[in-house]
Amino acid sequence: RSRAAYDAADLIPFLDTVRGDSYSGIIHSLISMIAIGRKRPSVKFCGFMENWCVEFFPFLLGQFPNAKFFIILRDPRAVICSALNAPKELQSTFLSYLRALRKLFDLTLGYLADPRFKDKLCVVKFEALVANPSKTAKQLCDFFELSYDEAMIDPKNHVVPGTDHPRDGVPSFEQHAVGYSVT
Repeated sequence: RSRAAYDAADLIPFLDTVRGDSYSGIIHSLISMIAIGRKRPSVKFCGFMENWCVEFFPFLLGQFPNAKFFIILRDPRAVICSALNAPKELQSTFLSYLRALRKLFDLTLGYLADPRFKDKLCVVKFEALVANPSKTAKQLCDFFELSYDEAMIDPKNHVVPGTDHPRDGVPSFEQHAVGYSVT
């Protein structure tokens, strides 16, 4: 529950509804819970941002054959610098970050070479995203077969999930951040 409070506080009241007798069943239940919790019964897309689960992509692809995945890679120096300046409850050890980054890059390279992920995986660089949000957003829209809309990259439209409150950029070095910054 405390981890959910970081990115999905609006869903905490619905966590007890999640059921399943397998990992796949739990994921289907989570998708239903999100649709109910966020009042989107006809949702066509459901995704999550979690850099600790990339190793589950092959399993997820097996359970959800139409699924598509994307990975955002960031300069490892920036990742570690940011992570070590995050709130204490979100921090891990330096060695843990190094191992996670090595695993992320290794898995990404492996998936890019894996024929099962042909047309199923898109990899973008974080630095490219902040340097040119429009270009990267269009790339992701093309990949997911969505129409691009300039409102997608307008920070005024970035809200805390499940609310209308503007989303803070959640930076490690600033008290408040909105928009895009290459630093």
